[in-house]
Amino acid sequence: AVLLIAWCWASVLFRDAADLTPEQRTEIRAWIGIHAAHVESYLSHSFSPNTHLTGEALGLYYAATVFPELDADGRWRRQGREILLNELPKQVFEDGVYFEQSTCYQRYTLEIYLHFILLARINGEHLPAFVAERVQGLTDWLLAVQHPDGSMPRIGDEDGGWLLPLAARESDDFRGVFAVAAAVFRRADYAWAARGETAEVHWLLGRSGARMLGGLAPRPPRGDISRYFPMGGYAVMRDSWRRDAHQLIFDTGPLGCPHSAGHGHADLLSIQCAPFGRPVLVDAGTYCYTPDKVWRNYLRSTNAHNTVIVDGVGQAEPLDTFRWKSRPTAKMHVWNTAPAVDYADAGHEAFARLPGTVGHRRRVIFVKHDCWVIVDDFSGGGVHEFQLRYQFAPRVRWRELNEWLLANLPDGPGLCVRAFAPVGLAARAYYGSLDPVAGWVSEAYGRLAPAPLLNYRAIGELPLRVVSLLVPVAGTCREPPDAEVEFHSGGVCRIRTGGGDIVVTSHTASIERSKTRPTSRRRSKEGMSCAP
Repeated sequence: AVLLIAWCWASVLFRDAADLTPEQRTEIRAWIGIHAAHVESYLSHSFSPNTHLTGEALGLYYAATVFPELDADGRWRRQGREILLNELPKQVFEDGVYFEQSTCYQRYTLEIYLHFILLARINGEHLPAFVAERVQGLTDWLLAVQHPDGSMPRIGDEDGGWLLPLAARESDDFRGVFAVAAAVFRRADYAWAARGETAEVHWLLGRSGARMLGGLAPRPPRGDISRYFPMGGYAVMRDSWRRDAHQLIFDTGPLGCPHSAGHGHADLLSIQCAPFGRPVLVDAGTYCYTPDKVWRNYLRSTNAHNTVIVDGVGQAEPLDTFRWKSRPTAKMHVWNTAPAVDYADAGHEAFARLPGTVGHRRRVIFVKHDCWVIVDDFSGGGVHEFQLRYQFAPRVRWRELNEWLLANLPDGPGLCVRAFAPVGLAARAYYGSLDPVAGWVSEAYGRLAPAPLLNYRAIGELPLRVVSLLVPVAGTCREPPDAEVEFHSGGVCRIRTGGGDIVVTSHTASIERSKTRPTSRRRSKEGMSCAP
């Protein structure tokens, strides 16, 4: 079907080419008819009712639109339209999250439906109002999770595929679809996300689209700066819409879609973190699907994500390349956002299969402009081993700083990271390790690079609590952050930071803001610095 769409475009682009003979034009039309007939005969209603099915439906709709003489009874057009309308509310939740839990396939779905809207509009065909609403929901979620620097985080599988690559782009560059969506829906916030005019707008909408985009005054989204998407299960914490804002993405959703979870990763309660707008704690990516089982299984496993492993096992076990033996899900218990603090409380039972019925609860507290506090509580019984993983981006450089790990990008921004527990914690860093496989990131399909991974290991009796502090730093630190964690009886701990004290109990978390800030954590015009 993707090839069919490319043929439709090529046939229009070269329709006036003198070198094409009448016989060749006839042959092209015949092959387009053969492609469409094949697609119609093998629609993915059962095997892959996801982007396979919607892409095939769009292929039929394209063939019927560009070559109506080949669809004399209008069957391809009706089939394509019906599938696209029926699948949109099935595959895209009401909060805008695509059901396969993947930024790549969310963008792919957005492309499919933008093409559908444009084809229908050009041909005077009316579409129900829910189409525009749900497609804008797709775009809204991508805008929310987009890193402040404009790159897109990797969530779930990513194979670098584009519906119609009209401009050469890296797989995390979504500016083209944002620009097209801005022109189609006349949305100034999408134009802001696009960061200017793009080639895709000219190709898909011509001069009128470029004028529409140029007439918009780009502005950030309105409403809450931090957002929670309850059906998809993503909480996005940020302190502003500035390009150098601090942002964290907290995954509290299920493992992939209900059909097969094929493109989902075992990443429950994982986080990704972009201090000063730049991704530092990242998802490890995909690398490949079928060529190498070891890499396929590692990069989609819990081991490769910023969450927790218990007793050496992850949250789910692969069954084959695109299936899992189980499909655990997380649940958000509490979500609050306020101008000064964001708070998320979520948990899952993926480790309930272990002796002692282990439960994992994670709370993320964002003291805006200052730090993130990650509180991991483990319930159940018995003695267990816990590994807390922090995967950094490939370009990050790191060094120890008095029991903290300082992780910086080459040009400055980064994080100071440290975990605390009432039992002994052993910290170990991996970088491109093969035994065990650890410390690798794939930033695009087929590409793999070594990257620092910080692993905290503890052995303790349940219940157990581990607290991590993530402190954004504008540049290289000469002294560690002014922060400590105290564990008290009754499940109470006190986290002392430069921005105040945070008291965490088994049920609540409260913040006592300090009236003055220590000099070791002063705020500069560029942002927070650990300079003394």
